[in-house]
Amino acid sequence: MSAALFDRFDLVIIDGRTLSRLSVGERKTLRDAVELRGLGVLIMPDEAVLSPRQQRFSDREFFLNFRFEEFPELEYRMIRPLWFDLHDSTISKIPAEPFAIQSAWGMKPLVNDEMERIVAAAYRRGQGQIAISLIRDSYRWILEGNAQHHAAYWSHILSEGI
Repeated sequence: MSAALFDRFDLVIIDGRTLSRLSVGERKTLRDAVELRGLGVLIMPDEAVLSPRQQRFSDREFFLNFRFEEFPELEYRMIRPLWFDLHDSTISKIPAEPFAIQSAWGMKPLVNDEMERIVAAAYRRGQGQIAISLIRDSYRWILEGNAQHHAAYWSHILSEGI
């Protein structure tokens, strides 16, 4: 990965395992693209993101400065995502990771569940942002005939979080 490659994009979507397997130099190039050139990074949760024991790599705090409340008795949570510009109260529940993101200084909540727990959030990092969403399988809205919910969710995540 190179600076020239990242300059061609506005957003990188990456999971924790891939992020942790980047070389120190590749992570530095990615970090520079975020801080200096405004690249957005959306991190998809996996064990490397949700388990502090697996977060042993350089720049961990830069990319994964999110803290989580765990619901250990659950494999996943069925939630009704809510965000400020959602005007449709008929949005159906979809699965989310069995965690909630803990509120922190400098963090921008993007999406909450119906209990007002944060399920998507972002941090500004220089010119860019690092975001995470705990929501799984948003494509289910399309399958049930509610493509507008899928489009509204991704539009919100990408416009507010990246």
